[in-house]
Formats: sequence, structure tokens, C-alpha cells
Amino acid sequence: MVTEGGMHIFTLVDSGLAIVIPFVCLCEVVAIAYFYGGMRYARDLRYMLNINIPVMCFPVCWYAVTPFVCTVFGFYLLQSSSSIVDQYSIIG
Repeated sequence: MVTEGGMHIFTLVDSGLAIVIPFVCLCEVVAIAYFYGGMRYARDLRYMLNINIPVMCFPVCWYAVTPFVCTVFGFYLLQSSSSIVDQYSIIG
């Protein structure tokens, strides 16, 4: 690292992003599924990509499976986030 506290700053940014990314994904899934509409999103994808999307699989994934997985993954990251800064000396 370039600065004396570089490892400390890197660890703070690294652990912070690990917690924020699942939260942002959960917000996007909730916004698409509940505010825009899962069925309307599936219809738009079918129109744009010209593919046949399974009728029951897609809404179940958007309404239940993906928010559940994002929530569980986020709680796992919150509980398992540990800092490795203690192993390094910040003051040279």
C-alpha cells in the first residue's frame, strides 16, 4: 500500500462493500418485483429478448426466492464480517 494506513483503509472499504452490495441487490429486486410488477417485467423481457420465459418459475423467483437469498446472504455477511486490521501495525 502507498500510505501507512493503507491496509486499514482497504479493509474498511472491502468489508463495507461486502455488506452494501446484497442490500442494494435486495432493493433492486423489491423495486422490480413489487413496484414495477414481476409479471410485467417478465412480459417486457419476453418482448425484448424474443424468448419464451416459464410462466410460474419467473414470478416465484422474483417474488420469493431472490429476496430470501439476498436477505440470508446479507445477514451471513453481517455476522461473518471480521476485520484483519488487528494483525497489521498502522504506525510503521
